[in-house]
Amino acid sequence: MNNLILYNKAAKGGGIRCSISSSPKIINNIIMNNIASRLGGGIYFRVNSHPIIFNNTIVNNQAEEKGGGIFGSTVTEDLSNSTIKVKNTILWGNISPLGSQIGLGYSPYKLISVSHCVVQGGKDSVFDPDNILSWGESNIDEDPLLKGYRPATSSPCVDAGDNVVSSLAPLDFDGDDRKIDGDSDGIAIVDIGADELNVF
Repeated sequence: MNNLILYNKAAKGGGIRCSISSSPKIINNIIMNNIASRLGGGIYFRVNSHPIIFNNTIVNNQAEEKGGGIFGSTVTEDLSNSTIKVKNTILWGNISPLGSQIGLGYSPYKLISVSHCVVQGGKDSVFDPDNILSWGESNIDEDPLLKGYRPATSSPCVDAGDNVVSSLAPLDFDGDDRKIDGDSDGIAIVDIGADELNVF
């Protein structure tokens, strides 16, 4: 939580690599400008994992094969309980030949769900050979208008997240309140990404 992960290189998982049967909570991180020579420029998951990826800013990462932002790998058949959940997260400017933002292995996960996210290229940016993607209507394919990692006042990320998240952190990456009324409509809603718009 609350890590700045920049300019790393690896074959798999340029920014983060998670081992077999892991259940990490990846929350409030800036994952930027990492490179994988194979899979998962930003994050790579091995088989039978149950990660949750909430309120992250995953931008400008690169994978030479699949999954510029995130890659989930499955190589055995008995993986019916594996899941990936991505919510309130920015996936933008990531590059890969297959799945510029998200790539998946051929043996199916039970489910990958993506909701309340800003994803460049929308659903088409996900390499999903087994058609297991649950794509929320709340996702946005619109420039997040970041200044570094912080959203601009006019960013579509402002007040566009999901407050109903069991692992929602009380503070953002900078230590500000996680729920701020950024659009001044009288309702405090979490922003998409690692950092809230600070209106004070």
